[in-house]
Amino acid sequence: MGIIYRSGQFWQALLVSPSADDMELVRSILPSEQWQLFKKMSPAEQVHCIKTARCLIKKEHRQPDLLAAALLHDVGKTVYPLRLWERVWLVIGNTFFPKWTARWRRETDFAALNENYWQRVFVVFHRHAGWGADLAKQAGASPLCVNLIRRHQDEISMDANSMEDRLLFYLQEADNLS
Repeated sequence: MGIIYRSGQFWQALLVSPSADDMELVRSILPSEQWQLFKKMSPAEQVHCIKTARCLIKKEHRQPDLLAAALLHDVGKTVYPLRLWERVWLVIGNTFFPKWTARWRRETDFAALNENYWQRVFVVFHRHAGWGADLAKQAGASPLCVNLIRRHQDEISMDANSMEDRLLFYLQEADNLS
């Protein structure tokens, strides 16, 4: 992704919040406990997740678990919220130091990262899908929705065979466009 796209994301993170229509859409898709979970995300994350869901709807992908997963796929980021400068570091690191960041994000001793704080953003980014799936499960999401959230960063091919894999492909496509 280019510098212009990333610059736009930076300003969006500072300036956006969901509209009343956006929140009405979310309320129409998510049951109460999941709605409460959605509201814990930052406004920028909420807007991104709503864009992901709207992208799916526009492409006629209206499966209820898929739409719920789209709205909650980044909720794991609420476990360890990242500041804007940390998100910038994440993009810079993944762009210019991909081999290092791949090693950093596999760090198993999360508590030890207090000493290597600058590595923690990569661990948070890598683990947020699992954390989000656990949160969604606790909030009563269906097993399919939970699996889609857990797997939303997994590599998947376009010729996926199972229904879950096809839905995951649609989710990833919409996530990348949002």
